[in-house]
Amino acid sequence: EFRRVLFRSSHGAYRLSGDATVTAAGQSKIMTAAIAVAATSDGNAVGGAITYNRISDTTKALLNDVDLVAADLLVNAGQSGLGARIDALAVNVALASGGTGLGGALAVNLIDTTRSAKLTDSQVAVSGNANLSSSLDGEIWGIGVNGVAGTNSGGDRKSTRLNSSH
Repeated sequence: EFRRVLFRSSHGAYRLSGDATVTAAGQSKIMTAAIAVAATSDGNAVGGAITYNRISDTTKALLNDVDLVAADLLVNAGQSGLGARIDALAVNVALASGGTGLGGALAVNLIDTTRSAKLTDSQVAVSGNANLSSSLDGEIWGIGVNGVAGTNSGGDRKSTRLNSSH
């Protein structure tokens, strides 16, 4: 997912009796699951499950070349609460009763975001506070589960792996 959120005010003159607030906010959420099952009774079983998720976005709050008079000024790029979240599950099961079971499960998750709050080339007069803030709260929940079992040459070979990250 790629997204761009922008608030821009350029070349303006503003005379306010109250507060001036400029906010640009963006929120992204991805939920995915990849599930694979491979089974055979007379040979080898091969399976795999992969999830790849990427949130890439830009959020900007910009005042450029403005003449502003206000009580308070807030320029904010962000939002309260969670700005980016990925929930991903990759599950693979490979079973072979007459051969070898081979498999893998992989969950790849990326959050690549930019937040900026800017005041450039401007004249600002406030009687109270002036605040510029930029924030992002991101979260990734990713689980990869792989289970394989097989018999080969009269013996039992079994393995189970559970890998998770938070």
